[in-house]
Amino acid sequence: MTFPDMWLSALQSDIISNNPIVAGTNHPRFNSPRTKLTFWQEMMIDTMLDNESNSLNPLIKTTTNNSFAIKSLLQLPIGSLHRKHRERIMKAWLPISSGPGVLDPAVLSLKIKTMRFPMFYEV
Repeated sequence: MTFPDMWLSALQSDIISNNPIVAGTNHPRFNSPRTKLTFWQEMMIDTMLDNESNSLNPLIKTTTNNSFAIKSLLQLPIGSLHRKHRERIMKAWLPISSGPGVLDPAVLSLKIKTMRFPMFYEV
């Protein structure tokens, strides 16, 4: 199993989201009626949204989009994300004003998927 596979299985796993030892029952977000995500799953999503490009990746160090984060977010059910995550997705990966202004097809797909969830977003 590769790292991306392990990362995605941890994000999507019911074992992780329902296991009090892994999820951390002492954390206030555990068993919250508003979310199905555990503290660790939220941290993983926040990490992906904090790294829009590969500039901080010591192996790549380029300004290209973080395609791993985009593909990982595309595989999650949009209803399982918090509103704050959906708003961050809408604000992320915006076209650079000096560039051609065209979004990467994967980014565009992620934003369209996010907009299908009925809610007003602050962008």
